Amino acid sequence: MPEYVVMPDHVHLIVLPLKSLGYCMQEFKKSVARLINRSQGISGRKIWLDEYHERAIRDESEYCSKCDYIWNNPVKEGLTETPELFAYSSANPQRMTDRDKFS
Repeated sequence: MPEYVVMPDHVHLIVLPLKSLGYCMQEFKKSVARLINRSQGISGRKIWLDEYHERAIRDESEYCSKCDYIWNNPVKEGLTETPELFAYSSANPQRMTDRDKFS
């Protein structure tokens, strides 16, 4: 299962891409930009910077550390009291039911 948190000005993702990471990031950014623009009744507005930062996760310990970091990012920034309460995070137990709304 991918892990993520969507912050007001950036996003953290932990994914195992089936294609090149560059291609996956391009498609992710394009899809999210379309959704945001459509929700605001506009099209073609650039949402993302061109670059992204990647890091390979080498073992389970590092994976757990990175999950802890991204899940606690909204807490650190004062957006929520606990990771589980933040709506735009894989730490939120409602994420599966929310995803079903878009199916």
